[in-house]
Amino acid sequence: MQISRDGPVTPYAFILQQYCNFGDLSKYMTMVQPRTLSLKEIYLFFKDITSGLAYLHSSNCLHQNLKPNKVLLHKETEETPIRALLSGFGDILIGKNTQSRLSDWKVQSIGDYAPELLRRDEFGRYGYYTAKCDMFGLGLILYFMRFGKLPYESVDVTRQKIISWSGFQDIPGERQEEPDLPEDIVHLLKRLLAVDPADRPTAEEVLAMLNTPSRLD
Repeated sequence: MQISRDGPVTPYAFILQQYCNFGDLSKYMTMVQPRTLSLKEIYLFFKDITSGLAYLHSSNCLHQNLKPNKVLLHKETEETPIRALLSGFGDILIGKNTQSRLSDWKVQSIGDYAPELLRRDEFGRYGYYTAKCDMFGLGLILYFMRFGKLPYESVDVTRQKIISWSGFQDIPGERQEEPDLPEDIVHLLKRLLAVDPADRPTAEEVLAMLNTPSRLD
């Protein structure tokens, strides 16, 4: 294995990573019994996750695999809040001109893919992964933190079901079940989970919103 073009050839590569003592976000919410996060927890976790993604994008990197179990949680002391950290960089894309299609991946589950990734062009090729796909993944994490599930997560999810999905505002029952859901979260979910990638904000835009005094504080 050669880590870099100019580096030495080595039989092994090791990645040293911080130990996170609260596990991942998915297990944190479901380990003992379904857990409901407070709005304060959602805000703090989401701001941490968005900060990490904004840093990646500013470094011309795409995560490509954003989902709840790729968010690790760590609590330094009893007095400090739990912090959320991004992980799962095995599929990361580095460089402005690097591109990948769904057909390039080893597909295991499509339940957390942006709709445009599952559409084929006139040549039968899937769409390219872009930063807006990462933003859709960010929206899925926010949705999961509030509702404890993914929007179209089911055992029989199909490509067509995802492709024909109408977006957050048309999910039956969700707003009725959460009549007091802050409009700031509703706004973020609508934009991040927009069917048209052009309607999704950038990570920097979301971070700027989170740093502005609002009901999420």
